[in-house]
Amino acid sequence: MLPDYALPHDPITVAHTRHYMPIPGNTSKIFDAFAHVGEHRAVKISYNTPLSYAAHQLLEALASHLGYLGRAESWVEATATPGALQGAEINARPCLTPELLEGHEPVALIAPLTPADYLSWRTHQLAEHQGLAVAGSRRGKAKAAAPSLLPETLLDALLRGTDDLQQQGWSHPPGSRRVLYQRPRDSLVTAQPARARSLAHQERPPVECALIALHSYAKNREVLPRHARALPQMEELHRALTAIVLKKLHATACPELLGSAGGADRGPLQSGHIHAHYLPLALNVTPGERHRSADLPIDHILIYAPGADHRGGLSELRPTGHRAPHLRPLRRRQ
Repeated sequence: MLPDYALPHDPITVAHTRHYMPIPGNTSKIFDAFAHVGEHRAVKISYNTPLSYAAHQLLEALASHLGYLGRAESWVEATATPGALQGAEINARPCLTPELLEGHEPVALIAPLTPADYLSWRTHQLAEHQGLAVAGSRRGKAKAAAPSLLPETLLDALLRGTDDLQQQGWSHPPGSRRVLYQRPRDSLVTAQPARARSLAHQERPPVECALIALHSYAKNREVLPRHARALPQMEELHRALTAIVLKKLHATACPELLGSAGGADRGPLQSGHIHAHYLPLALNVTPGERHRSADLPIDHILIYAPGADHRGGLSELRPTGHRAPHLRPLRRRQ
């Protein structure tokens, strides 16, 4: 007896997760599909079959111990209640005719054979394929206890584990069949993945300092600028950061880095020395190099802008390419 289903009237969300197998030596990428019914909603399954009191008690116990349905990622809480679904509740049922109901779509499900059909199918399979009577192959110590390729009863076939089925090469579990159901066309909806919020749009704490680390892949540091050329190097950096501000923001977004108040005249800031200060540093020098102050390599640059805010200040600066320095914003001291 095939069951009938009562799906929620609101669409069920279907999605999937992607991950790699957490097993040493196995890096297979897995796509695990699942359906999210939603809070305080349920999928009802009705079997129009009378049960004895003992059989119903057993079904209740099995349902209470059901942790997932279909895949381990599809968590469920199941209960068994007496009675049958009313005709108006049922919206997913087996296809008895080639014609579908209006607004419905077909879907293939897997269902077990009846015990009599299974025995008939097993007898036919053994007559056609003699090798099916031989026990299946297993590796390691359990090889002697390998199960038969065709279990003797339907219950034994339903209790067969996935590992045995895969090792024996079954494309579908023995004792199963495909049945065609019809369900409402809008019963499932695909969830759109939520995009991670870009760092450029996240709220950041106020910063007034940025430490730029100059790095080179060369074995020696001869390619780094020297303190003797600190003034033109700082001016070059100021022009580059000004271009970034004007391109990503607008002319009045960060007057501290631009050094002007914006507007038509673009005059200098009038609120004291709140413009950005560019301080060349030599933090990675050896003790023997410290006496050569004019010839020290510039390996860091500290930009100090006391008036910068969290939206239009140094927190908006990002590297622009492989030649750009690495910016490390520092929190404003309280």
